[in-house]
Amino acid sequence: MTEQVEQPTRNLLTEPLLRMEWKDGGLVSRTLPGVLADLESGEPIGGFPGLQPHQWPAWHTFLVQVAALATLTDSENLTPRTEGKWRDRLRALTPEYPRDEPWCLFVPDLGQPAFMQPPVPENSLTKFEGPYRAPDASALDVLVSATDHDIKIQRQIRAESDHWSFGLVTYQTHSGYSGPKNYGVIRMNGGYATRPLVGLAWSQDWSDLFQRDLPVLREKHDQLAKEHGLPVQGGWHLLWLAPWDGATSIPWADCDPYVIEVARRVRLLEQSGKLHAYRRSTQAPRLSPKSDVLKGNVGDPWTPVNAEGQAANVSAGGWSYDRTRQILLGDGYNWSACQHPREDDPPELTFYAAGLARGQGKTEGFHERWIRVPGHITHRLFSPVRRQDLGEIAQERVSRTAEVRKVLHRALVILLASAPDHRPDFRDNRDRRWLDAFEAHVDTLFFGELWADADKDRRIQRTSWARVLCGIVEGKIWPEAEAEAPVADARRERGQARAWMVLRGGLKKVIPEAYEEREEDHHAAG
Repeated sequence: MTEQVEQPTRNLLTEPLLRMEWKDGGLVSRTLPGVLADLESGEPIGGFPGLQPHQWPAWHTFLVQVAALATLTDSENLTPRTEGKWRDRLRALTPEYPRDEPWCLFVPDLGQPAFMQPPVPENSLTKFEGPYRAPDASALDVLVSATDHDIKIQRQIRAESDHWSFGLVTYQTHSGYSGPKNYGVIRMNGGYATRPLVGLAWSQDWSDLFQRDLPVLREKHDQLAKEHGLPVQGGWHLLWLAPWDGATSIPWADCDPYVIEVARRVRLLEQSGKLHAYRRSTQAPRLSPKSDVLKGNVGDPWTPVNAEGQAANVSAGGWSYDRTRQILLGDGYNWSACQHPREDDPPELTFYAAGLARGQGKTEGFHERWIRVPGHITHRLFSPVRRQDLGEIAQERVSRTAEVRKVLHRALVILLASAPDHRPDFRDNRDRRWLDAFEAHVDTLFFGELWADADKDRRIQRTSWARVLCGIVEGKIWPEAEAEAPVADARRERGQARAWMVLRGGLKKVIPEAYEEREEDHHAAG
């Protein structure tokens, strides 16, 4: 007979279950209030050893949201500074539970909530799937792994309490649609979309991220509530407190703008000192309407919204320079609340964007991007007119890059065709790796060059970018293509000569400034 624990265990408010690593390499364990206290005091937190790379956006948003909810309930509107005071604030969110059930990973009474686990009205797990031994891709995770070649199933040999905590938070707050009766959160633009994380930061340090975002949420709460028709006070804030039979939904209109979602029915049991997960599909999403109705436009502080009122998303291509410049400079997108510059920000900031790309029945990668924003650019972000001007420069550079790419594609196809009497097929995609390499070089240089040229004359700006593109194509991509293209030796020289003529002629047509400068320099030297 397996020993069954009868009391709530693994209390995140009182037990140091969350491992943290200092920047100097030291390792400590903290309670949840202790983590919040360290973040608020600016401790040099290097990371959380049990946190997987794709889980950090979910953990960060959870920490900031729960801290905002806890502090907004305080009449004095003060931010706690100590672990004890943070504990009191978190308990104030769940005053009807003197044994801290909503903050315990395991609660034997299924009629009571447990951490990120709603009560089970049927008081039985008979129809739940499980047990699952670890919070990984086969149990509590947002990753969709088709085979063990992606990420090993049940890969965590011994799952610690923090693994379960991070897994629950990620699974419940960032899940998308994953088949019939497995609904996602409302904070995404459809079931196959993602919940993006976009904002400005002082640095990539955990404490800096927390300290900048928490005041934003506190200041924007009432405004976001009114804009989206949500209650300013009294709305649902922790959805795992509400019993869930899987067939009923809670109206989104009854929720606080910072409500912490639970997308799935999950329950943990502790047996012989180990946790096991059980889960069950549902007839309806936890929140109504479904995410594809509101298109993710629900006031999430980290989600930009486009001109059509749809939340930003990330695809398999990730945060490309073109997509990123649209969101960063507000070209067709309204900024997220955490993306707006603040008066107390330092001159230099960092723009970040992160999200897990989803496809139908698959995961298309976790993508994140961090871009340094120097002081003279930050000042431009404050001014709509100057920001628009910078956006126009960026758009022009994107357009010229696309023209250069077309020229490069044409020349590469001719190179691969090799002989003048061979008819090139411009549907040929054997040049994909060189085109991808071109895009990768542009992606690396795009924002640094844009910032460097922002205050220059327009003609100088055009010439500068033209020379950058020319240098990438002629100095990096083309020499590699000529050396590596699978062309017969007997036809190589003729093929290379013809392709080079097409390349140089095309570049002179679409970026003439690059060559005009060179010719002027040549004549001056002569």
